[in-house]
Amino acid sequence: MGELVAFFNNLTDFFSSLLSSSSLLFDAEPPPKKPYLLVHSSLSSFHPMPMAAATVLEALRRSCKKKDATLVMPTFSDTPDPAQPFAVPFVYNKRDTTCRAMGALPELFRKTAGIKRSNHPFYSFCAEGYGAKKLMSSHPCRQGLGPQSPLGSLYAKDALILMLGCSWESCTAFHLADWMDHTDTLTYTAISSHFGLPCRSVWQEPVLHQERFAHIGQDFEEHKSDNIIKGTFPGAKPEALFRLVRMRSAVDFCVDRYRDLGYL
Repeated sequence: MGELVAFFNNLTDFFSSLLSSSSLLFDAEPPPKKPYLLVHSSLSSFHPMPMAAATVLEALRRSCKKKDATLVMPTFSDTPDPAQPFAVPFVYNKRDTTCRAMGALPELFRKTAGIKRSNHPFYSFCAEGYGAKKLMSSHPCRQGLGPQSPLGSLYAKDALILMLGCSWESCTAFHLADWMDHTDTLTYTAISSHFGLPCRSVWQEPVLHQERFAHIGQDFEEHKSDNIIKGTFPGAKPEALFRLVRMRSAVDFCVDRYRDLGYL
């Protein structure tokens, strides 16, 4: 138990210090007084230990509360590939629909009492903190990861992205660049539960291109090294790293690269 407590305390101090040092990413601009932190995580990047997910999550929650930050995680639904047609429309309930494919941390976060979750059948987010309710209040079906989604709102709020033991392929914010290209779209169908009543929706969204993210992220690190804080973290395996970036700088760089590569 003593080892677990020490790990929790070290991790809490680390996250708090990281939020404080994030001001370095804003150059001459003042950082937001009440930041938003979008977290992607891989528990496999930590050394195995009992209650790892609960310990890491509580350290994040406590650090964000201490710094008056709103904690956000993607909680995309466990479904068949929404881009592939299937006979029976997927039924989404934001209280019960799981997100295990996103990792143990988001799945535990969405089940935590008091957490707010958005309404999108496939691409929901969860949040906790002073800005959570407003951030999660609007998520139209046609705006899964677009500018009118919570992801777009996080960009507008100049949020931070923390990738904890994850690669750039996990950087959901890059999908905002995909939304600038409407030449290829897919049709989606789902049924959502609103006030206990089923509501069927059919809509179109741009094709998403996660396969591009690793290369874009590597370019970002090479050409914008002053826009990223990177290193090791408590409890991590030797090869695991964290990356903290300002969402606007990362997304703007991705959009520029998309234009250079002819995607836009």
